[in-house]
Amino acid sequence: MPPGDVRNCIVALAENDSALNRILNFRFDKGELAGHSLGNLVLLAVTELAGDFRLAVEEMNKLLAIRGRVLPVTTEAVTIVGLDGKGNRFRGELEVARHGRELKKVHLEPEDAKPLREVVEAILDAEAIVLGPGSLFTSILPNLLVHGVAKAVREAEAPRIYVANVMTQPGETEGFSVYDHVRWIKDVLGQYPDVVLVNETKVPGDILEKYRETGSEPVLLKEREEAHLAREKVQVIRGDFLEITPGGLVRHQTQRVSEAIMKVSRDRK
Repeated sequence: MPPGDVRNCIVALAENDSALNRILNFRFDKGELAGHSLGNLVLLAVTELAGDFRLAVEEMNKLLAIRGRVLPVTTEAVTIVGLDGKGNRFRGELEVARHGRELKKVHLEPEDAKPLREVVEAILDAEAIVLGPGSLFTSILPNLLVHGVAKAVREAEAPRIYVANVMTQPGETEGFSVYDHVRWIKDVLGQYPDVVLVNETKVPGDILEKYRETGSEPVLLKEREEAHLAREKVQVIRGDFLEITPGGLVRHQTQRVSEAIMKVSRDRK
């Protein structure tokens, strides 16, 4: 299970997210715990106490008095597997992320892993279904690959909104455009998302150079690709969704992204 993704969702919905961010995102840099996140360790400790990952997440929901509810898509042990054009298999998050740009197909093992009943109910009752932003092969697609989840997303009446990443991820989505991300989602989901949010604000030159040194580039949507999405009746919303943190990191401007999502939800009603 991805404790980091679950931790991020819990922190995002917590009442005092700034203080919790500092505590739960703290990473040890010395000793046997070097590299480990405190939040992940807390979640794993609660899992040991509760005896079940789902119960642990529910306990964390209560403990932090979050607004809303965080659910793991499944509690079964699953592994992401990728196949390239030569038939090579890449198993596990690290291997798939390292070879993402070479992949032609991805699936979970076991392929019949079942989602939580509450997850399917939440999807069918949702007013908006938001995919991303996040790692394409290791955070977004695995949720849709769990048996029955993509079907529930397709059958839901809510708009399906994909928030495109601002920057590519070295190895995993190196060289990918917005359309490359959307195409993968379409292949796994079985249909295009209804709406795609795309940042159109340029990353400042000095920040961009630092990202390029690591192999990361802005995720762009070409005109011909946007025209193709329009023919598929996908609504593209371009906006100033860029934020640069005090530490010089590229992030989404959460207020403007959330406002765009809320507007889509209202308009679709």
